[in-house]
Amino acid sequence: MKSIEVQGELRSNVGKVSAKAARKNGKVPAVIYSAEGPIHFELPILTAQKLVRTQDVYLVQLQLGDKQYSCVIREVQYHSVYDYILHMDFLAVNDEKAIIIELPLKLVGTAKGVLAGGVLVQKMRKLKVRGVPTKLPEFISADISELELGKSLKIKEIKLEGFDIMNNKDIPVASVTIPRSLRVQQGK
Repeated sequence: MKSIEVQGELRSNVGKVSAKAARKNGKVPAVIYSAEGPIHFELPILTAQKLVRTQDVYLVQLQLGDKQYSCVIREVQYHSVYDYILHMDFLAVNDEKAIIIELPLKLVGTAKGVLAGGVLVQKMRKLKVRGVPTKLPEFISADISELELGKSLKIKEIKLEGFDIMNNKDIPVASVTIPRSLRVQQGK
């Protein structure tokens, strides 16, 4: 998993009024949930957007004052109309304890069905996995080179080591559909 270092500021006041003031000053209010209890802080808006508006999943090394926390993004709340970040929740992690997180799914290769005229449809972009954060990859790659026309690649067919997929194993992640023009040709 990719790692990124982020600088934040501890918040002394907690509540609606102080959160609104932080947003007005270009900051995003946030919380780390750890064994010590919740830790309230704020991030610059550009840093928060860099963490959120990407396909990558980061192990965030968060510097708050003289302490550093290793954490992952747990939840992001957006404004319902203007789509800016209202609040972020982080989860503190350690090297021994497994976490559940969503990782991006990347399809590798060219399907045989696509070469025969089919259309590749990726049905899932992320998979929920459980594993130790330091052993999690940046993404999950799935080989689709043997996928024929009208066939699907299911989660149970993806080979993995070091972590478990929490999604239902019978869900297809990608399939090659037969276009109408090919169906008409096959029907003649």
